[in-house]
Amino acid sequence: MSEKKPIKVLLVDDDSSIRTVLAKLLERHHISVVVLATVEEAIDTLESDPEINQLLVDFNLSQKRSGREVALAALKIRPELSCIFMSGDHTLTLAEIDIEGSDLILKPFLTDELIERFKKFHSGSKSPQAASRKKSKKMPDRQGRLDL
Repeated sequence: MSEKKPIKVLLVDDDSSIRTVLAKLLERHHISVVVLATVEEAIDTLESDPEINQLLVDFNLSQKRSGREVALAALKIRPELSCIFMSGDHTLTLAEIDIEGSDLILKPFLTDELIERFKKFHSGSKSPQAASRKKSKKMPDRQGRLDL
């Protein structure tokens, strides 16, 4: 029986401060991360780095491109890739994203919530959000909350 590969995330966000904060957060939880800003960089990296097994992408990228475009292109290269979308748009739904097995986390989110979703995807659960459908509510800041 082969050992499961460690989690390696491709993080795509056009906001450098969000990329920096999320990269540090993931590394603190022993998750390897490749941080990029554009769709083109993401595609090139996926083609050259077979260890990447999860995608964390902002849904609303600049350059008139969406995180959905990144995910669709990524899934053509790597169909088994797990995709988690981030968005500050609390009206966005998974139905609008329309990519089977993907997940959506709304900003601001709890650090533990994001890490748990990565672990669920990594363990083979294809839709972590379906397992724990929680309505995102404005909550007072708590320790561990990532206010992006």
